[in-house]
Amino acid sequence: MIQKHEGTFLNKLSISVWIVISLITILIDTLHRDSLIKIRSFVLDLSSPVVKVAEVPVLWFNFLNDSITEFRDIVDNNEKLKTEILELQHYKNSYYVLKQENSTFRSLLKYNRSLEKSFITSRIIGNTGGIYHRTLLLDKGIKDGVKKNDGVMGIGGLLGKIVDVSENNSRVLLLTDMNSALPVFIIGSDERSIMQGDGGENPTLKFIENIETVKVGQKVITSGDGGMLPNGIPVGRVIAVDGYRAKVKLFTKTKNNLFARIVKFRYVKN
Repeated sequence: MIQKHEGTFLNKLSISVWIVISLITILIDTLHRDSLIKIRSFVLDLSSPVVKVAEVPVLWFNFLNDSITEFRDIVDNNEKLKTEILELQHYKNSYYVLKQENSTFRSLLKYNRSLEKSFITSRIIGNTGGIYHRTLLLDKGIKDGVKKNDGVMGIGGLLGKIVDVSENNSRVLLLTDMNSALPVFIIGSDERSIMQGDGGENPTLKFIENIETVKVGQKVITSGDGGMLPNGIPVGRVIAVDGYRAKVKLFTKTKNNLFARIVKFRYVKN
């Protein structure tokens, strides 16, 4: 019992002492505020150079750490670039082999025609489509050499084809339009198909003979069937395969385009 009273007394005494110290501190701060400000300023001026000196090793350590990290990133990127260069060299060698083989086959078949392409750059001046109809209006027409069924490319791939043409303007039917039907070739599966627009952003591949050979990620290009467009124009990439059909994500966006290129091609004798 006596120990309990002693503990309580000491607790009360400590609290009283802290209260007294706090009151004295407040009183000193009130009566000698200017002196305390001067002392604090003096201490701050005195400690600033010390802090700056002590900060130098920290700054150098951070700089060294950042430099090491940046160097590692450079080394990693350099290794990736070396790998990409080797892959490109492989493709380059394959290209020359295929080019030579193609030349040999042409000679054997006595095929002396080659495809010449040219482009007419046009500004997109309007979107004349609706909810289901997807068309664009161009500022080039008959006087510029534009003809009906000419292909139209955006950045990265095919946009559509010319369906109406006047003296100064032309209208493009986009690949996403429900009335669009484009003969295409699926690289990797060696399948031919008809890409049909449905009003959405991802047209559908129909009439595929062996759908099991079509895989997500395979590239889609124009097949040249029908003779309206040359073969090999990039169109898009397969993003989904469902039963007897597949979906394509186009390489070029059908919205927010400012310019387009009208494709002109013809076969000439060598």
